[in-house]
Amino acid sequence: MGTAPSVNTPGNLNRILNPLFRSCLSFLFLSMLALLYFLFPTIEVMASTDQWNPGFGLMIPTIFSDTAQPQPLPVDDLRIEIQILENIARISTTIIFLNTGETELEGKFIYRLPAQGIISSFALWDGAVRIPGVIVERRKAKRIYEEITARKRDPGLLSAGTEDSGDDSMDSRLFSCKVFPVPARASKRVEITYDALLPIDSSSINFTLPLISGKSMTVNKYEITVRLDAKIDLKSCFATLGSEEKKFSQKAVFKGEKRIFNENFNLCLNLNGSDNQFIVATAPENDRSGFFMALASIADKKSEICPPTDTIFALDTSFSMNPELLEKGFEILVTIIGSMKPSDRFGVILFNDQINEATDGLVQFSPAQAGLALNNIKAHLPGGGTDIGAALRKATNIFSAADSGIKSDSNERLRNLILITDGFSLLPEPNLKDTRNALDNLFEVHRDLRISIIAMGNRLKNSLLTLPTGQNTGFITWCSSADQPLFLAKSMASKLREQGFLKPSFQWSAMTDQVYISDGIRSFLPADAPPFYNGQGLCFLGRYSAPDTPDSTPWTFEATPRSSDGKLIITGESKATTKPKTSTSDPTAVSFSGNEILIARMWAMARIDHLVRLQNNRGEDKTEIEEIITLSKSFSIVTPYTSFLAAPRALLRPRIIQPGDPEITVTTNSEVERIIAIFPFGESRSMHLESDESDFRKWKIRFLAPPWLEEGRHTVELILTDRSGTSYRESKWFTIDSSPPSLTLTASSLLCNPGELIELMADASSDTRRIIAYIPGAPPAELKYSSRRKASVGKLMIPPSAAGLSFELRVVAEDFARNSTSRNLRITVTGSSMKGGVK
Repeated sequence: MGTAPSVNTPGNLNRILNPLFRSCLSFLFLSMLALLYFLFPTIEVMASTDQWNPGFGLMIPTIFSDTAQPQPLPVDDLRIEIQILENIARISTTIIFLNTGETELEGKFIYRLPAQGIISSFALWDGAVRIPGVIVERRKAKRIYEEITARKRDPGLLSAGTEDSGDDSMDSRLFSCKVFPVPARASKRVEITYDALLPIDSSSINFTLPLISGKSMTVNKYEITVRLDAKIDLKSCFATLGSEEKKFSQKAVFKGEKRIFNENFNLCLNLNGSDNQFIVATAPENDRSGFFMALASIADKKSEICPPTDTIFALDTSFSMNPELLEKGFEILVTIIGSMKPSDRFGVILFNDQINEATDGLVQFSPAQAGLALNNIKAHLPGGGTDIGAALRKATNIFSAADSGIKSDSNERLRNLILITDGFSLLPEPNLKDTRNALDNLFEVHRDLRISIIAMGNRLKNSLLTLPTGQNTGFITWCSSADQPLFLAKSMASKLREQGFLKPSFQWSAMTDQVYISDGIRSFLPADAPPFYNGQGLCFLGRYSAPDTPDSTPWTFEATPRSSDGKLIITGESKATTKPKTSTSDPTAVSFSGNEILIARMWAMARIDHLVRLQNNRGEDKTEIEEIITLSKSFSIVTPYTSFLAAPRALLRPRIIQPGDPEITVTTNSEVERIIAIFPFGESRSMHLESDESDFRKWKIRFLAPPWLEEGRHTVELILTDRSGTSYRESKWFTIDSSPPSLTLTASSLLCNPGELIELMADASSDTRRIIAYIPGAPPAELKYSSRRKASVGKLMIPPSAAGLSFELRVVAEDFARNSTSRNLRITVTGSSMKGGVK
């Protein structure tokens, strides 16, 4: 009941989409990939990145043997809670991973968001202590993470994309998190929460939660809960997990044990599509300004006028479109072509770094022509890179040829160009400038053309995919590995012949306190809204403020106008008539009580997306990047320029100290206003703020460690108070150590020539911090630990001026408490320089 209905297509079209086609497609792709591997071995690395589908989230060890691929850590417990507020979903996920091995490891937590998802919080657990993440600039976050990792603490660094894949080719919805350490035979708990703006299409809200992880990933225990808190008029609600479907009105729960997730979780909310619906919610910042969301859902009424269409499909057949993506793209193509009418015309372009046609330009639709085109697609071999610019130029030529052939008819037809691609290029240097030029020329020649994109897969190249839709009245639809292509194709097919609301805008017809609402809107998104179709929803996000008045007259932005004729109006242009299309309705005021931040964050994310698109299309701008970083920090949004850093609220240094009068330092985030340290010998002291940076603060205190305090580990309790007055208690430890490290020393030779390199090998205590060798007349040399030789090793050059001398070589070992031990070796130098070079 909650699933999308199937789409009927001509019989000869369905016969093409069969197991034989799928087998041939996979065989041809793998054969070409094997050939390419021998020519370009590095491509194998790209193919291996999709070995695991992140699904609900995976933790993969980053250090593993050379002979085996890393295996994700098993999942002991998976808890997911989905809260629906109108068209916004908040998804909170808690995962407990198990390290069943005998060694401590660093893990990489990978998580893929659905389209429109925004991470709102991220946290790691260090035993029973929750360590929340904070937004930090990406380069600074990486530096802090590496510093904390070196000190064996519990940091986590969550960034957009994968750092080892290159910023232009990264999976735009994939987030990776380095986690260290994951202790041996212990668990690691990760929490991640994100918000998603759910689109309304065909009078329904459909949401897919990715769960499929690939291979045999068994979850020991799981529980998925859906809570509905929406005033939008709903006809029915369904939640589906595999074969289990539940109809619900407020809450649905799925739980079990020992499950391999071979299916995703699907949510379908069916709207009452017979009437227009308008919902307005506000999120005040103060008494004069704030954020608002206006959600419009237009009744699903079919247009009386159904003009014929000219549609060109451009299918990406490059190597990055793997067999699964090609099969989904083919299904979409079959479904849309199968929905056409005899008055429609269509053409199919197959593109990689070469251009091929599956049709002879634009052809009149018929089952025979469709079957011929799809047979030509089936016979085409995948391969090469992705040249979108060439595909755009070919489409320009095809439309121009159609104009010259049937000019009188062409002007009355709706024209569409549909790109089915992942946008990922294997060409050595993807030519974005060439693509832009081809796009500009296409719009100049065919001004009424709509370019729409079906973005395939998970690894999406944003700069290529957002380029066309930012300049025309088309739209972009995402088809990830978790999505069902048939529902997507049905939705796309219904829009091809609709006029829609082009360039929709938002108005309020009433006045509030004699001030037009529109005068108070100082920032509004979407600035370039996509077309708006029957059965769809359109979400306007904006900021409002009281107009400037000399006497600061009190002013209120209200969801329900005081005037009785108040209407929320959506206005848009229409190709079929010179009059603008409008749709009006009385708005329903809804409350996001306790969740107002969701509206503000959705506005901030829309603004960030807009700025990032500008960076991709016209190059980086320092002012805009600074705005992205400011919004990211203010609203806790991960961007290409920022990361979530989950580090302890306080880091105590040094950890190992000598008895007497030591000084310790505590580093906290900038929110902490006060720290009280409670020492194990009963003394409580307030710490002194030493330095205050933009992202962290350093606190210091000197205390007297009593002589009777035994050597070993001791706990100091820190009471941290933040700006809001909330107090936190964290336990830190330090070690009293008055014993110097042990040290034994050997040299490769005690009788040396001037200029000779001698090797020193030292065996020292495990708490040794560093070992330095000193020799008169030469710079000191540090001995580094060698895991292969199980000792610290270093080389020291005998000064040429030491010929004929005998002197003491001194080696000093120092531990973390600054205790030190030294050993001397007497070195005798011969009277002449070495001959034959350095040993």
